Amino acid sequence: MEIMLGNKCVAEIEQEHGFTFADDEREFLKKHWHKVADFKDGECGWHMFDLPPFLEVSNGDIGKKCLDIFMKHNADFKFIIRGGYGNSKEQTDEQGKAKIKEEE
Repeated sequence: MEIMLGNKCVAEIEQEHGFTFADDEREFLKKHWHKVADFKDGECGWHMFDLPPFLEVSNGDIGKKCLDIFMKHNADFKFIIRGGYGNSKEQTDEQGKAKIKEEE
């Protein structure tokens, strides 16, 4: 069992790796940053663990856009981005957009 610790925010990532996201990228990532890595039903966004370096993104359009932003800057990171896409709780519609799971 691997233990994962930490939660890097956008500013910490930029400072640690010596680059800056474009303003629109930074604002999008700030808006969808999760302080807790456990995504609840229908939640979208990203979480960057510190130890080991690991990126967790949700399914759907928002998670994909977060992943695209990080991958655009992949060469700027001082480590290879390892990541997980989506989670078992999040549901998506036919177009891949996240949706809230309705109560049964």
